[in-house]
Amino acid sequence: TLSYQADFLLSDCGRSGVVSTLVKALFQNKYDFVINVGSCGVKIKNEQKNYPLGSLIEPSEVYDGDLWFENRVKRISLDTDDSENNLPLVTISEFRRYDAHMKQSYIEDMEGFEVANICTTLNQPFKLIKIISNHITDNPDKDLTDFYENYEQVINLNTEKIFNKVSSLI
Repeated sequence: TLSYQADFLLSDCGRSGVVSTLVKALFQNKYDFVINVGSCGVKIKNEQKNYPLGSLIEPSEVYDGDLWFENRVKRISLDTDDSENNLPLVTISEFRRYDAHMKQSYIEDMEGFEVANICTTLNQPFKLIKIISNHITDNPDKDLTDFYENYEQVINLNTEKIFNKVSSLI
């Protein structure tokens, strides 16, 4: 039996919470690997594949969605071991619509870009694992309501799947 020591860092939701927590941890300790696990919404575009609630996604690339509103694009390409369940990830600070920028299906969260940016800058190996908690529609109010209604149930029903995915990365 293999055993591993792991530190779990919990941060506030969003960019500033993860930045302060992760930067502090990485400067105080040496880690072999960082795994960011979090929820995301999914926007399906003209594709046959369905992504039901609770699906695990390993993003293929991550974008700073907030910069799109300044007509700038900042993108980080990610290594992924999951060729079937990978989508681009767009990190946002608030619920906005990015359909004009993304021609394919995508997922969105509120911290993934910051984790990727910090880890890339510090040459820290990392993975992003996202679980679909809601579907993105053209109605941001509905999206937010669906997120709050689904989040706890999606996480609770898929805890073992999340644990198994994280374990497979160690």
